[in-house]
Amino acid sequence: MFNLPWISKRWFWYRNQGPADTTRYDRFVLKNFAEKPSIFDDQKAYETAETMEYYLQNRGWFNAEVYHTKDIKGKKGQKANVTYYVVPNKRYLVDTVDFISKDADIERTLDRIDDETFLSPQDPVDNRLYEQERTRISKHLRNNGYYAFSPRYVAPLTGDSLNHRVKIDLEVLLPSEQTHHQKYTIGKINIFPQLIYSDTATVFRDTIIDGVKFTLPVGEEFFVKPGTLSRNVFVREGQLFSQQDKDRTLAALGKLGVYKIINVTEVPSIENDTVLNVDIQLTPRKPLEFGTDLEVNTSGTNSTVTLGGRRFFGAGAGLSVKDRNLLGGAELLVVNSDLNFDFDFAEIDNPENFVNTLDFKVQTDLYLPKFVDYLGFWGGLQKMKLLNESFYNRLGEKSSTRISFSYNFVDRFRLYQLNSLNVSYGYEIPQTKTSRYELTHFGLNYLRPLIQPDFQQILDDAPFFARSFEQQLFTGFLLRNFGYTYTSPVSRRGESFVVNGNFELSGAEILAANSVYNAFAETDKVFEISGTNGTTAFSQYSVLEGDVRFYRDISQDKQFAFRFYTGVGVPFGNSTDVPYVKQFSVGGPYSIRAWRARELGPGGYLDPLTQGPDANALLFYQTGNFKIEANAEYRFLMFDLFGFKWDGALFADVGNIYTLNDDPERPLSKLAWTPEFETLPDGRIVKVQDNFLNQLAVGSGFGIRADFLYFIFRLDLGVPLRNPYPTTVFRNGEATEEVFYWRDLREFRLRDLTINIDLGYPF
Repeated sequence: MFNLPWISKRWFWYRNQGPADTTRYDRFVLKNFAEKPSIFDDQKAYETAETMEYYLQNRGWFNAEVYHTKDIKGKKGQKANVTYYVVPNKRYLVDTVDFISKDADIERTLDRIDDETFLSPQDPVDNRLYEQERTRISKHLRNNGYYAFSPRYVAPLTGDSLNHRVKIDLEVLLPSEQTHHQKYTIGKINIFPQLIYSDTATVFRDTIIDGVKFTLPVGEEFFVKPGTLSRNVFVREGQLFSQQDKDRTLAALGKLGVYKIINVTEVPSIENDTVLNVDIQLTPRKPLEFGTDLEVNTSGTNSTVTLGGRRFFGAGAGLSVKDRNLLGGAELLVVNSDLNFDFDFAEIDNPENFVNTLDFKVQTDLYLPKFVDYLGFWGGLQKMKLLNESFYNRLGEKSSTRISFSYNFVDRFRLYQLNSLNVSYGYEIPQTKTSRYELTHFGLNYLRPLIQPDFQQILDDAPFFARSFEQQLFTGFLLRNFGYTYTSPVSRRGESFVVNGNFELSGAEILAANSVYNAFAETDKVFEISGTNGTTAFSQYSVLEGDVRFYRDISQDKQFAFRFYTGVGVPFGNSTDVPYVKQFSVGGPYSIRAWRARELGPGGYLDPLTQGPDANALLFYQTGNFKIEANAEYRFLMFDLFGFKWDGALFADVGNIYTLNDDPERPLSKLAWTPEFETLPDGRIVKVQDNFLNQLAVGSGFGIRADFLYFIFRLDLGVPLRNPYPTTVFRNGEATEEVFYWRDLREFRLRDLTINIDLGYPF
């Protein structure tokens, strides 16, 4: 019943074939568990062998042979084993390729680009390469004026072979009853910026702006400024027709986000049959959009529900407003606000302590549909030949400028409050269909914590925590953040991968200015901001992160997923620690799921606050400057129930966090290759550092994912298998010399189970 291979689906099918098997339960079983058996057909087996031959011949094995045999088995001859025998024989390879055409201009064009052919010498005579070659030729000609050209004018491959080497003749055919292929130029360009197809009786008026004709309904003004539209139209009057320019125009107008229908149509000119007039028809969408959402979650430090301890639960609501044409130039304004509460069900009888967290956030993003060069930075790099010209042109054409403002208020009642204010300026740059960059030039992030007495006791016992939990200002004026994302297409084997990289820098410009000031003033002054709320330090650090994900579809209902993540944060200048909110942690629903968030590490350090069945996850705070983690999942369909898919997952997680320097308050926490020892005053020798590989935590478990169409509900049950710290075995109440890391599952208790509830996949 869980889609396991040793349970016969055919049994369910046979079991429900009786005349009376028509109840709702029978139909449910047939739909979700049964599978009709596949009946052997000799003709289909023959056709399968024939199809294999065709496939091999299309891949260059022209003399391939495939045949099949059948073997009837079973006590009653009920089963047939079919064996296919494949004899490919020798493959044919490309010797030379000659491009020919009765159109002299076409032939000269093909000779100029013959070095780009996909049919290279020594390559197999493969039909897939031929199809790529047809597409290449058609694409090049359509980008150079041949509007009516298509791949059908490229003739099938012909040639002579000798010793399995083929001299190929690739011919471009002429149009029917014509002596050549016609080139076309662009004539008049007419833009209909507010075309409503349902209103056929509308009277239009024409307006010429910068040589482009705009046709508007009478009585209406421009919905989007005409300059914005002209800037995103790449077909030009008098130029040869180019499919690439048309595609660029469609993509640029679509990127504006203000039109629901975009048509670019070529209309042959009545006066000249080699001229194409271009009509661009645009139907606007409603500029304003409102949205609300309700959310049930487990977030932040209370990211798990723990048996035998406290139960944490989150609920919240959000409101979003989107204006697609804020200033009339297709500027996109997005405002999102969220209000979330976290509840402690262990305190359900105590109203004062039942709500333990309030989290309010408002995020405002303004996207400008053009590239605004920050301080002339990119133009200067291009003039100095330090920037590739094609990349610079892509910046101007494809990128959008982003201005962001956000405010976040977090109140962990009886512990602390956090006020965070962020302002940034940068770009989103689509590089290709599969990759993109995000660059933030300017960024200011002000962080102000307010500490409650109960939390101050924790800070007093954890100096590293206190140092990184101060009032701070994160800054960047030339480079604040740089991110890169690549998503590969799914291969024929069902494989794909995703690469994410991110680099964050704060305080470099302030440190440089501080150093210059001190050099001239001959002082050791450290730049700070003094105010009524105390002194605010400029935080100086860099963080580098890398995330690689691999997916393999084993079948339609089964998938293997893998993720590897690593990151490092380094303070510099006047900062001694990376800010707490920028450090790394492990545990929780998106990390090592056998432990709760911030419960593990760093290294082999064991935090006393995490011990015991009543450990309070709100007080888990362990972080580090280096993180390494790997996660793997085997995902499979269990059943369909009530119209929704219920998937199962077997998962394994491994990883930890580490400090880069010695931390006396947290022994065994430093990232190290070799163990380090220290002699105590009483003569005992103790290990103070260990090989970081020996400090990796390992957890595993089982998960359920319910796909409710608009969201995926996830429940993961994690079991710790290996602790990152050594555990001493007790014999008769006394410690022995035996020390181990792997846990003895024979001593497993229900309280050792960690339950994670969240939405969406973990990776």
